[in-house]
Amino acid sequence: MLAKVTLILVALCLGVAACGDEETADSGATGATGATGVQGNQADKEKRAQKRLQERREELRKERQEARRQAQQRKAERQEQQAQQSTPPPAPQPEPEPANCEAGYSPCVPPYPPDVDCADVGGPITVTGSDPHGLDADGDGMGCE
Repeated sequence: MLAKVTLILVALCLGVAACGDEETADSGATGATGATGVQGNQADKEKRAQKRLQERREELRKERQEARRQAQQRKAERQEQQAQQSTPPPAPQPEPEPANCEAGYSPCVPPYPPDVDCADVGGPITVTGSDPHGLDADGDGMGCE
């Protein structure tokens, strides 16, 4: 009887050992498949990381382009301002003398002849150049003082 029990125990142990071998074989196969799955996941992660990197590079490229465009615009504005500042405003042009005014008198005095006196012009006169009417007696540039 003891021999039968020992035999049954040995048979059970061998059966369990065989089952363990099958599980180990199965888990090894699963492990191999799992390793392939891990490698697949790693490849997917790398692809996603590459895609994010590429997207970031594109963003940076666009930012650089925008920064260059803004810098060029600011440069053009500065150049325009400098051009406006460096160009002196046009000098005021003297008003042309009317055809019936003698050159060199301000305000207008009729041309010589006839001779005009201070009583005819009605106030002080600025005299530049010649004085055919003789309105600036002392030669200081002011007539009819």
